[in-house]
Amino acid sequence: MKGFLAYITLFLISILVRAFIFSLGVHFSGDVWIFQHWGIQMFEEGISNIYYSGTFIDYAPAYMYVLWLIAAVRDAMGWYALSNELNMITFLPAVISDIVTTLFLYGISRRIFTESGAFGKPFLIALTYSLNPSVIINSSSWGQVDAIHTMLLAFAIYALYRKQGLHVYLLYGLAIMVKPHSLMVAPIFLYSAFHYFKNKNYDPKAAFTMVSFALITFAFMAAITLPFTQDFNLISWWYQYSQNLGTRPFMSINAFNFHLLMGGNWHHITPFANFVTITFVSGVTIYTFWMLHQRWSRSSLFFCAAMLNIITFNFAVQMHERYLFPAILFLIIAAMFWHKENPQDKRVFILYAGFTITFFINCLEILLYVNGNSLFKANPLPHGVFRPVNQWMALISFVSVALAIYTLKIGWGITKWKKTEA
Repeated sequence: MKGFLAYITLFLISILVRAFIFSLGVHFSGDVWIFQHWGIQMFEEGISNIYYSGTFIDYAPAYMYVLWLIAAVRDAMGWYALSNELNMITFLPAVISDIVTTLFLYGISRRIFTESGAFGKPFLIALTYSLNPSVIINSSSWGQVDAIHTMLLAFAIYALYRKQGLHVYLLYGLAIMVKPHSLMVAPIFLYSAFHYFKNKNYDPKAAFTMVSFALITFAFMAAITLPFTQDFNLISWWYQYSQNLGTRPFMSINAFNFHLLMGGNWHHITPFANFVTITFVSGVTIYTFWMLHQRWSRSSLFFCAAMLNIITFNFAVQMHERYLFPAILFLIIAAMFWHKENPQDKRVFILYAGFTITFFINCLEILLYVNGNSLFKANPLPHGVFRPVNQWMALISFVSVALAIYTLKIGWGITKWKKTEA
């Protein structure tokens, strides 16, 4: 009964806070409008035409089904684009994902911290995530959908530790089909196949199982895509889709990271930027393999997921400001397991707090900027590119990069944790 009361309280607080933030009307109208436009176009012209219509679409098919459904409701109700009613249901899938993730986090906390009260530590940890400004701004103010694929990734990674069943890889495949940026954590799932094979004493049947899971997952992803193809031609669809993925060849796209710190915001990618990307992404992939090989646990799984996201965001090219979003959830889950094993060690909580601040400031600045305002007024560079860099943006970028390096340092100690999984 106490747990039920906590779940209901978390649900009510989460939905009321998000309704209030939505009502303020500070939205990224460009993103919201394009979601609605895609949905209306699919509803009126058919989903098999959308990727071939010449319309810019850089989202994968899974979320397009949601937009089609939203457009169907809009048609039935007679709402116009960017109306409050249509905006509300456009925001709703991400808001629901926020709330489900909060309740999921509470469920994990209850298993880790066995407190008897309804509003003890598990409740407070879940509430911390629900009221995290960097989480709220994404779904309830901006109107973006990063909460959806983040939720799916958390489900998949949590399940991965206990049982590497087909459902884990199907969840991951679905996350990719919602947002391809889920590929940032691909090394975890790649290593998991080897881990399974190793635990089965390198039995060929285990290898066959993993290959079967991979093929079924690819078939599942293809099945999601097929309705969007013409003549069931996946190659033609991929050609059309991939054309849009390369239309923003910039070092940083408003992401406060290493490349923005180097003055690369909305500047074309240089050979040095590519070198930095390849070096850090390949390096953190190898580092992740090593860490998971040393210690396979939920602690290391979620920390590695956060680390992969953090390093990619800070050092890879073509990063938007919102691409750090999954790391916030992964860090708080990793911090809970870390705290259970090492109660005196607060370093992962420090990372969680640090990236919450840098991510929120990054998103808030861009959201205000597109609405004709700004946090940072001091000495902008001459207007030659979209959103010129100033010293305050550079400072936040420096802090983010420093925290990223600190993340790598903390990761070195993961293999020394005591193994006391919840």
